[in-house]
Amino acid sequence: MKRWLFPAAALLAALSLFFGILPLLMGLRHTGVWALLTLGGLLLLWMALSRRERAPRLRRGVGLLVAAALAGGCALSVPMVGQAFFSRPEQPPAVILVLGARVRDGEPSRLLANRLDTALELLNAWPEALCVLSGGQGSDESSPEAAVMASYLTKRGIDPDRLLLEDQSHDTQENIRNSAALLEQRGLPRQVVLVTDGFHQLRASVLARREGMAVSSVSSPTPWTIFPSYWVREFFGLCALAVGLS
Repeated sequence: MKRWLFPAAALLAALSLFFGILPLLMGLRHTGVWALLTLGGLLLLWMALSRRERAPRLRRGVGLLVAAALAGGCALSVPMVGQAFFSRPEQPPAVILVLGARVRDGEPSRLLANRLDTALELLNAWPEALCVLSGGQGSDESSPEAAVMASYLTKRGIDPDRLLLEDQSHDTQENIRNSAALLEQRGLPRQVVLVTDGFHQLRASVLARREGMAVSSVSSPTPWTIFPSYWVREFFGLCALAVGLS
């Protein structure tokens, strides 16, 4: 075995378990969390088998599984990075589309507040742009996300007449589809700037292009504590999108 391979596996296992356990302690449970924990466990298993030089077929199988997961993740990360951080608009848009996220006790979660702060900067920089706020009311939310988003922005000086609310959607696909219908209803251009977290930009952009939108992206910051698990979660969302499950 190459000398660097074992310490590299140990480091990756530690990072995977750390960024899988940390969201759990924050009450987050989703596919990205379970995927990171599984990857960390597989790496520990591979290391244990390699040290004892036992079960060579099992060790090889686990190694191939880990390698395939890492290769697939790297391949998906390339277009994700491109859309998230290298697809900013070249000129002021007519419409800024902000995608919703969880609301707690009538206030935006940290993820949503970061998206709204990013939108606020854009609205101040582009005074002619309108803003679509997209997000319905979840079963554990006291208000529609779009209404909370509008309240947040108007309290910070944005004219309510610049805000269009789409408050019926419950997932990204509905966010995009309902927002596209709203643009058509209002006779607005379909050139939009998407504001959401970087991990979310590629899937949202693919869905928006399917609805006939021309998309550029401005990503909001994501807390480092949850960024890896949400980034990994998007792999599964993109795979489902590719095979037509969403």
